[in-house]
Parts: sequence; structure tokens; C-alpha cells
Amino acid sequence: MAVDIDVEALLVWTYRDQRADLYAGGAQMHPLERAADGHKVFGRSADGCAAIEDRAMLGADVDVRGRAVGGMAIDDDAEHVHGLVAALGQVSSMLMRYARTGDRPGWAADVAPIRIVPLPEQHRWPDPRQPRHPGYLYCPVVIDDNAREIAFQRAQYTAWVSGLILVAYGLRKETGRLRRWQVTDVLPPLAPWGLDGGR
Repeated sequence: MAVDIDVEALLVWTYRDQRADLYAGGAQMHPLERAADGHKVFGRSADGCAAIEDRAMLGADVDVRGRAVGGMAIDDDAEHVHGLVAALGQVSSMLMRYARTGDRPGWAADVAPIRIVPLPEQHRWPDPRQPRHPGYLYCPVVIDDNAREIAFQRAQYTAWVSGLILVAYGLRKETGRLRRWQVTDVLPPLAPWGLDGGR
């Protein structure tokens, strides 16, 4: 029986838990599986580039004699979800990156659009040698306009949510394709910055 899951949690499961992006192009498949899927199978040397690639992927040097057979297995659902995400183009790398970390892009919630920043090292004090008059103390300021930064972060967030919507739509269109999961309608807010008074 399929378990309900939202599309964001499904992507986290696919990329953080299943590591589906490492399987692209049959990289982790057994040579027989790779050949059956139509990928070209080449011989591997024990101490050549393939061994260096294995060490980089594992993050360790494993001392084995002969060739390791099999490798890790990927769930069919994760493989299908990865296929949908990979077909999205440029937004796919963003979806994978945030799903791997289980995080969301920032949308500049705590950034004020305009800040007045004092320049304390440039205080102007009245000259005591001048005749006495009501002197005014002031501090020069710089107006820091964060509008571009805010617009960029919000555009990134909108692209991320749009990618989630496309993946959810693709999965709902293929009802019954996933064996373990049933994608729900729960999505992150499209524009959360409109919820707090337009800040």
C-alpha cells in the first residue's frame, strides 16, 4: 500500500536517502544491468582511473581483492523520480542540491529592503578652536539598498517551488507508477514573503 508523502519530502528521500543522482547513466549498476539498460560497458583496471573514481565516490580507500559485484541498489521509485527531475533542465540541479541537504532556498525573510548604515569611523565633531556656537554632532550614513539581493533570492525560491510543482504534476499524471509513495497536494507556499505584510 502506498504511503502519502509531499513532493518535497519525496525529493529528500530520493536524493539524500537513496542518492539517486549518483546512479545517473548506470554509474552504480552491475555490468550486466548496465548492458541490459543499453549503457556501454568497458573494462576496468584495478589501479587506473576507475579506482580513483571509486575512492572519490566512497571518500575512502577500500582494500579489496578483485572486483566488487553488485554495489548499492536504488529503489525503482527513486530512479523514476530522478528521471522526472533530470528532465526539467536547469532547475533540476537546484532541486537536487536542496533535496540532498533537506533544506529550502532562502527568500530574504530577515533582510530589510533599505538599511541605513552609520559610518562610525567618520564622526564629525565640532572644532573646539572655533568660536562657541551651537555645534551639531552628526554621523555620516550610507543607504544600503538590498532590493537586488532580495529579488534574486525570491526568484530562486520561486524557481524551486515551480520545479516542485512540475515534479508533482508529472507524478500525479502517472498515477500508480510509484509503488511505495502517493504524492499529496502539500506544497511550500508560492510567495511566503506576501504572508508577512509584504516585507
